[in-house]
Amino acid sequence: MLRGIFMPVEFVKKYIDLMSQYKFNYFHWHLTEDQGWRIEIKKYPRLTEIGSKRSRSVKARKLHARISATAFRSSGFYTQEQIKDVVAYAKARYITVIPEIELPGHASAALAAYPQFGCKADYKYEVKTTWGIFKEVYCPTDETFKFLEDVLDETIKLFPDSPYIHIGGDEVLKDHWKESAFVQELKAKENLKDEHEVQSYFRPPHRKVHQLERQEDDRLGRDTRGRPRAERDGDVMARHQGRHRGGQSPSTT
Repeated sequence: MLRGIFMPVEFVKKYIDLMSQYKFNYFHWHLTEDQGWRIEIKKYPRLTEIGSKRSRSVKARKLHARISATAFRSSGFYTQEQIKDVVAYAKARYITVIPEIELPGHASAALAAYPQFGCKADYKYEVKTTWGIFKEVYCPTDETFKFLEDVLDETIKLFPDSPYIHIGGDEVLKDHWKESAFVQELKAKENLKDEHEVQSYFRPPHRKVHQLERQEDDRLGRDTRGRPRAERDGDVMARHQGRHRGGQSPSTT
C-alpha cells in the first residue's frame, strides 16, 4: 500500500518484484489521500494539477500533526498509461492490483482541486502537509455523487482484473456535516437518523455512488472499531490502531 507519499513507477515495480518473490498475489494501491491525489482522472484534470502537489512535508515518520513541516515540495501522480503499465507488469507476475479511492473522508486533496464538492463555502481547502485525520469530507450533493461516479468509472476501466475497488470509508469526521444546513435538511428528507447514516448515504442501497454495482464490481472498505452496522455493508478490511486484525481483505499491507 502506498499512501500520502508518492513513489515513482520504478519503485512500484521493484515493490511488485519483491511481492512476487514472497508469493503475494494482491497489491493494494492506495491512490488518493489528504496529502495527495495520485491517479490521473481525465475528466477532472485539477485533481492532479492541484491535488497531487503539497508545498511541504513532515520529517520522516513523525506522524504527530503538530510536527513542523520541512521546506521541500512533495508532488507526483501516475498517468493512466503508467497505471496500465503497472497493472500489466503485476499481472505478468501473477499479482492483481486493487485500487483504493478514498471516500467520503480523507478528501482534502480532492477538495483543494474542486472545493464545490465540500460542504463549506468560503473555506480554504488545501492539500495537507502533515499526517492525521482531518475534517474535510465530501458533501452528499448530486454534484458530488456525479463527480465520484465519474472518478470510479475511469478507475474501474484501468483495473479490469481487480475483484474489488476499495472505497476507504475510515476515519470520517462528521463536523462539517453537522454544521451544514444542506446535510441537516437531507437527513430530514431521507429519514437519516444521524451523521453515521449520512455516510451510509454514499453507498448502496441509497442509490448513491452506485457505479460499482453497475460495473458488477465489489466494494471493499476499511472497518473502524465502533462504526455502526449501517456503514459496513460490502466487504470489510478490518484494522485497528494501524494494524490489521484479519478480516476479508486481500491487501498486502
